[in-house]
Amino acid sequence: WAWRKEYGRRVGGVMDTINRAGAFAIWIGLPQTRSPDQTARFDVVNAVAEKQARKRPGRAAYVDTYTMFAGDDGGYAQYLPDGSGQLVKVRAGDGVHFERAGGDMIARVVLKELNKVFDLTSWRKKQSARSWRCGPGSKPAVSSICRRSYRRCRLSEECCRI
Repeated sequence: WAWRKEYGRRVGGVMDTINRAGAFAIWIGLPQTRSPDQTARFDVVNAVAEKQARKRPGRAAYVDTYTMFAGDDGGYAQYLPDGSGQLVKVRAGDGVHFERAGGDMIARVVLKELNKVFDLTSWRKKQSARSWRCGPGSKPAVSSICRRSYRRCRLSEECCRI
């Protein structure tokens, strides 16, 4: 129990340091592994980290990769269905680490957690509503390469200053 308490103090300290800097903390939990003994140790570590994140609502989130990467039987899975239902390899051959598809799954969950706290998508709506055509108030770019303050016009190869 002393180890859990100390680990909790340290995990909480990391989260608090991140929060004091004005940032939101996301703790990505450890996944199940092919080794039941290692997974049992990870269970303890995950429980402590999840508890610390729950103590900081609105300032920290815990991403549970343990259940995210569980198979139908609740155990370790090297392959999981993707968004279209096709099985893809999500875990590396060592039984611990992730393949790119697994990392992509984690990234999507992290972005969902961040979007609960920060507005990560409204810019898309504003951007799609903006006219990309050169018109009053916009000037054709002198270069054929669109730079930061330019956008390629929808109807031509010109770049327009916006």
